Amino acid sequence: MLKLVNIFMLLMIILLAACNDDQHNTTPVVASSGNANLHLDELKSLIPDHPSFLLSSVQIQNLIQRWAEEELVYQQALSEDYNKNPAVEKLVNELIKNYTVASYLKEKVDDTIKVSAEEVGSYYEINSAGFVRLNNFYNINVLVVDSNTKANEVRRNFLNGDSFESLVIEHSLDASKEDGGKLGWVTLEQLPSELASRVKSMSPNTTSRPIKTVVGYYLVQLVEVRKKDEIQTLEEVFDLIHYRIKARKREESYRQLINQLKENSTLTINWSFIDSLNVIK
Repeated sequence: MLKLVNIFMLLMIILLAACNDDQHNTTPVVASSGNANLHLDELKSLIPDHPSFLLSSVQIQNLIQRWAEEELVYQQALSEDYNKNPAVEKLVNELIKNYTVASYLKEKVDDTIKVSAEEVGSYYEINSAGFVRLNNFYNINVLVVDSNTKANEVRRNFLNGDSFESLVIEHSLDASKEDGGKLGWVTLEQLPSELASRVKSMSPNTTSRPIKTVVGYYLVQLVEVRKKDEIQTLEEVFDLIHYRIKARKREESYRQLINQLKENSTLTINWSFIDSLNVIK
C-alpha cells in the first residue's frame, strides 16, 4: 500500500501538470499562480466526494492558498531545471510506478472480487467451532440526566408506560440520545465501573434504578446478554468471515494474474546475492 505522503505528492505532481496544460479546460478559473490556472473541476477533484467528508469555507480557502504556493515553488523549480535532478526523477518515477501498480491491481483484482452472504454462511457452518466468544457482551441502552430527582422522575414515566427511547430523546444528555440511547454490544470493560457493576447483576429486559457517576445519573436498560465461551452468532462474525474470504480470493486472483503474466514474460531472481547483504539469517 502506498504511503499517504507519497500519494499526496503524486496527486500534486499530476495536478500541477494538469494546471500547466489547461487550454482545453472550459470550467471557471478559481485561482491563478504565475502562468498556471486552477480550474473549478480541478479543485473539486481534490475534495473527496463523500457525505461524511465536508470541508468548511476556511479549509477550502487554505487548500487554494496551498495550491497557489505549491505552484509558485513548482514554477521556480522548473526554471532551475530542478525537475531534471536525478533524485527527483527517481522519486517521481517510483511514485508513478507504485500508483500505476496499485491502480491496476485494484481494477484487475480487488474490484473483481465478490463475496456473497451464502459464502459467508457456509464458511460459518463449517468453522463455527472456531468462533468462541471470549467475553460476555451486553446489549444496553442508556439515558443520562443531571440529577437523581430527574432520573427518578424519568424512571417513573417509563414505568407508567412511556417508551425508553422516547424518554431518551426528550431528556438524555448523552451523545447516544440521537440513536435512542443505544450503545449496542459492549463488554463490562468498556463501561464506567459504576455501570459495569450494575449491568453485571441485571437480567435481560430490565431497567436499572438511577446510577450515580461523575458525569450524571444513568438509567440503564439491558436488552440481551451474549455469554462468554459460547459460539458467536453469524451476525457477530459476519464482517470477519467476509474479510477472510475476500483476502483468500484476492490472493488467489493475484496469483492467477502473476502466473498469466509469467507465461508471456521472463522472471528471474538471483537469490544468491542475499548472502552479500547485511541481513539477519
